[in-house]
Parts: sequence; structure tokens; C-alpha cells
Amino acid sequence: MVKSLLLNVICLLALALGAAQNASAQEAAESDQPPENYILSNDGIDLVVPMAYMDPVYHYSKQQVWVYLSYPDFQVLDIENRELAEKMAAGEIIDMIVSKVPEGKEKAVALSKALKSNKADHKVGDEFGLTHYQQSNEALAHLSDIWVDPAGEGSYIICNEGDKSTCTHYLYLDNFYMLIFYPKSELQHWAKIKEQSTAVYNHFKNPEN
Repeated sequence: MVKSLLLNVICLLALALGAAQNASAQEAAESDQPPENYILSNDGIDLVVPMAYMDPVYHYSKQQVWVYLSYPDFQVLDIENRELAEKMAAGEIIDMIVSKVPEGKEKAVALSKALKSNKADHKVGDEFGLTHYQQSNEALAHLSDIWVDPAGEGSYIICNEGDKSTCTHYLYLDNFYMLIFYPKSELQHWAKIKEQSTAVYNHFKNPEN
């Protein structure tokens, strides 16, 4: 009788242990799956970034996320990693970094520092609705030109030399800033790119809207 009871207890313990092991294995498997969203937080603002926006590279950290979108429609990509470089070179992809504002890059000082570091001290005039600055010293003409958004210091664009170079649009929103990369040939469309990029940011900020 006692032996029978002991066998029953042993069987029950074995079943319980097996169930626990299965549950642990399932939890481990689930934890290995990438999350659907990544949350980037700064000073009380949470950006909920769907992982699909980071496909196919998935570059993110506590400081920033790197987003890839098709251009000009600003849709989530559905491509293989090997296709990324080719499509970016063809101007079919806009990529952007959404980042916490690092020390020394605060909105109030960022533009003046950019103008100073690129020796862009000469106001050329208006271009595409932007104010264009370049170097007054021709020996420094290899440095980047800067185009300033009339909306204010929180939006400006730095482009490398040459028509086939890349532009980086610095756009400050709340306590984050975005670095938006696109070919210089698309500079004339900067306002639309800014509008669409801001809409993407607002979607991250208010995912239910």
C-alpha cells in the first residue's frame, strides 16, 4: 500500500516537473522572439517604434533607433538585407535616426555649431525656400554647405560637396532629434520629406492615432 502511494507521488512529481520544464521552455522560446515594438523613452515621452520600421537591419539602442522607409511613399520596407544598399543608392529608400538629444547637440546651439564647424560663414541666398550658407574662403569649399529651414534653428540640412552627395536633415522634435538621410538630388523636396518624417515621428509618439 505504502509502496503504491509512493509510486503515485513520484509519478505526480514527475508530471509536475515535466509541466514546469515545458512552461520554462515555452517562456524561453517566446523571449527569444523579437518584440513587435521597441520603446525609446526620454524625459517622459515614449516613442513606440514598430520593429517593421527597422527591417531589414534592426539597429536600435537605449539612445536611438534607425528607421528605413521606401521613398517617396514613406511605407514600411519589404525587402531582403542584400537589397538595401542597391535601393539606397538608387534613391528608393529614406533612412533616419531618431535619437535622444546628446550633450552638446542641444537645439539652441546645434545650428551655430554646425555653421562654425563647416566654416559656412557666407549667406549665398535662398534656395528651395531654404537659406543657403557656404564658405567664404574658397580653400575651404570642400566642407559641407548648410541650408537653414525658415521655421527656425530646430531644422537645418547639411549636404556634402557634389550633386550626388548625401544630405542630412537635422530635425528637432520634443526632446528628440531626427537625422534624415537622402540624396542631394532630393533637396528640392526637403519640405515634403520633413512633413512625412514628422508624420512618422508623430505615429511613434501616438501609435493609437
